[in-house]
Formats: sequence, C-alpha cells, structure tokens
Amino acid sequence: MDIFYYIVVGVIVASVLLLFGLEILAKLNDIPNDNVNIIIRNAAFSKLYFITFAFGVVSGHLFLGVTFRWIDCRAIKIPINDCAIFDVIVIVLLNLFLLLTGFIFKFNTSRPLFHFSLFALGLFTGHFIWSMNVFN
Repeated sequence: MDIFYYIVVGVIVASVLLLFGLEILAKLNDIPNDNVNIIIRNAAFSKLYFITFAFGVVSGHLFLGVTFRWIDCRAIKIPINDCAIFDVIVIVLLNLFLLLTGFIFKFNTSRPLFHFSLFALGLFTGHFIWSMNVFN
C-alpha cells in the first residue's frame, strides 16, 4: 500500500511542476497576456466547463468538509468494502457526465452565473460527498 501512496504523491508533485513549467514557457513566448490561467479559463468557457465544477470539488474537498459520511455506501446497500472509493467514483462519474454533456451539446458560455453555479455545486459536492475530514 505504501507504493501507491508514493505514486500518488509523485503524480501530484509532477503535475504541479508541469504547471509551473508551462507557466514559465507561456510567459517567455511572444504572445501577449498568455498564461496558464487564461488557457484554463478559455477551455472552461468552451465545452470543457467541467473544469469549473472540478475546481469547486477540489476546493470543497481540501478546505471545507464534514466529519460524518453524508452518503454511506453500506447504508444504501452498495457492495463496496471501502466507502472512500465510492466517494471518488461519484466524483469521477459527475465529472464524466459534465465532460460528455459539453462534447455532445457543444454548449459554450462565459456567463458568470453559470460558472458560479457550477463552482458552487462543486463546492457542495466536495464538502459533503468527498469530505477529507471524514478520515480524521
């Protein structure tokens, strides 16, 4: 089990270093106002609006959270030994649903209310469904 922990930590550290590297490359090119934030925002405004929801989920997971399990997989008779993986499966399925919805309907929007609603829904999901405080 320890090897999986080190793999996850390695992937997270490599991802952060990759983002820093991309930010440096974006600042060094000749395109004005080019940075990773603008690239992510433009992708979220187009059909990849699951990004806004995912940022809300991660924020709710890391900075908020309840100390009880809001959806207990054993209470609703789902045959999984570890309910922590059930939480992650729910989050992945919600993100896949939003990703597929964006590709199927090609719904482009930069309306702040739409993205605020997705972010708030992500905060709610990260706070109640995928709470980090349940493990303490």
